[in-house]
Amino acid sequence: MKKFIIKYKGTILFYSILIIAFWFFKPYQNKFYLDADINAFKSKYYISMLLVVGLSLLIVFFVIAFLKLKNIKDSLILTLYSLFYIATLLFFGQDLILATVLFINRQFDKEQITKDYIVTSLAGNPIERNNFFLFDLESKRINSENKLIDKVYNAKLNTKDTINVKFEKGLFGINYLSGNMVVNK
Repeated sequence: MKKFIIKYKGTILFYSILIIAFWFFKPYQNKFYLDADINAFKSKYYISMLLVVGLSLLIVFFVIAFLKLKNIKDSLILTLYSLFYIATLLFFGQDLILATVLFINRQFDKEQITKDYIVTSLAGNPIERNNFFLFDLESKRINSENKLIDKVYNAKLNTKDTINVKFEKGLFGINYLSGNMVVNK
């Protein structure tokens, strides 16, 4: 058993880090962002971001292969073979790459944004968690996203109270919840 661990320690370490990243890192990053903001980022920039990551990995593979083999033809052939592995990594690692982008986005604040919401409930019922909704004054739509509602729900709120929720705009322009909320009655 000891020989096996010593022989495959790099592979074991790689898969251990990957498992930890999928179970802990990825879900933790998603809790800071509204699903609508993540989907907007995915629809605008995600494919081009994956292409940039893929091309960067190909260049790194080519440079490493050229430094080891000292032959351009063999380096190109090895790089083309590695294209399959890179495509597989990008396909199966999309969520992890997105979590990494969301993490980096939160590390560098560009500006603070305040969104105003009006508290509403179904058919004028008293405010309870199961019938609590927020009317977005900017988009003129009801926002029923659970992450936002969980963040701002308070039993002391009344219908037609105005809530100001502060978002931070990160490095990549993705809004995330900053944790600050002001209730105006």
